[in-house]
Amino acid sequence: MPNHDFILYKRKPNYFTNFISNKYFNERKYYRVKIDDDIIEGISFINVETYFNYYRKKYKRNDLNLLGITIIPPKSLDQFLKIIKSYNENNKVMNELIKLTEEAIENNWYIIHYGV
Repeated sequence: MPNHDFILYKRKPNYFTNFISNKYFNERKYYRVKIDDDIIEGISFINVETYFNYYRKKYKRNDLNLLGITIIPPKSLDQFLKIIKSYNENNKVMNELIKLTEEAIENNWYIIHYGV
C-alpha cells in the first residue's frame, strides 16, 4: 500500500530542494507519521493553505499535493487539525497525526507532507 509521510520541520523552509534528498528524511532526526493512502485520499484538505512545487516553482494552494511534497505552514495548522480530527475514526495512526499537528502548533513549526 502507498503511504503518505508527515514530518515536523522546526525551521522555515526556503525551497523544496532540501526535502527531496534522503539525508533530510531521517527517521531518527524527525518525528514522522506514516498514513495509508486510502485514509488520506478520503479527506478533503481544500481549506488548508499550503505550498508545493511544480517543475521547481513554488505554488500556494489550498490542498495537499498527494503525489509530491507539501509544506503546511504554522498559520494553516489549526485548520489542518480541525480537518483531521473530524475524520479521525479512533484510528491509532490518525491519533499520531493529531499529536504531531498539536506539537507543531504549540511550537510554531511546519509540517512537511510527502505524498505517494
